[in-house]
Amino acid sequence: MRRAVSPTVLAGIYLVVVLGPLGLVAASARTPLTPWIEASVALGIVSGIGFAVQFITSGRLEILSGGVGIDVTMAFHKWSARLLLALALAHPLVLAGPAWFTDPASAWQRMALMMRAPNLQSGVEAMALLVAMVALAVLRGRMRYEFWRAVHGILAVGVIAFIVHHALAAGLYSADGALRLVWLGLGAAVFATVVYLYLVRTIMLRRNPWQVARVEPLARGLWRVTLQPLRRALDYRAGQFVWMSLAGRRIPLFDHPFSIASSPRAGPALDLVIKEAGDFTDRTGALQPGTEVGLDGPHGSFVL
Repeated sequence: MRRAVSPTVLAGIYLVVVLGPLGLVAASARTPLTPWIEASVALGIVSGIGFAVQFITSGRLEILSGGVGIDVTMAFHKWSARLLLALALAHPLVLAGPAWFTDPASAWQRMALMMRAPNLQSGVEAMALLVAMVALAVLRGRMRYEFWRAVHGILAVGVIAFIVHHALAAGLYSADGALRLVWLGLGAAVFATVVYLYLVRTIMLRRNPWQVARVEPLARGLWRVTLQPLRRALDYRAGQFVWMSLAGRRIPLFDHPFSIASSPRAGPALDLVIKEAGDFTDRTGALQPGTEVGLDGPHGSFVL
């Protein structure tokens, strides 16, 4: 929490990052085109940059989520994804302008031509992956969690790659120096976030292993799992949580969040109380003492 950005500052930074590039468009020396084309450009820029920022606001960076809580961060992540999808879908539709009302057939014909245009293919591919990604996120309760999470991450990387390529290859204003740097900077930020989440954190999990000390039944389908550090204890506050992954799968793709059920004053050991409620938790009672686990934490701002 000491490292976290305050909610007000965080909201301000988000608005500047997502809407700020429109100021670069307004300051461009390029002659403005029709209002419909300018509106389409604005929708494309805001939705594209917004989806790039989704990587950074996905809840796993404590400096961002620590001040507002990871539940609020993830709720915003889900809500903004739906809004950004609507803006992205409106991006090509607005190009047809008033033809949707005066001559719908010609509007659909124009849409078909855009779908087949070679210079717009990366935009079409980004849109297809985007719709698939959001649809799978809505339906994630019907599939195995780890499978959905892997597919979600792969699709998200593909969406950002196609969005950046589309902006640089076909954007009316993105060829200009300042806005081009914004897209390249966002692409680099997304790449750095992926490297941190899936490479750096994997190394951190393996450098500081934990071990299952005991597994005790508390009630039907409810278990207390006591973990012992093999190297360094965890400095946490009551009310925080950790992401836990088992030996052989100690990478962030296979971790799961659990609240810490022990007191920071209890010593280096750490208790988790886990209820059987899914593919991963249903196997809690079968955990054997001595099993190595990886812990990523502490996270969360639900503290006194």
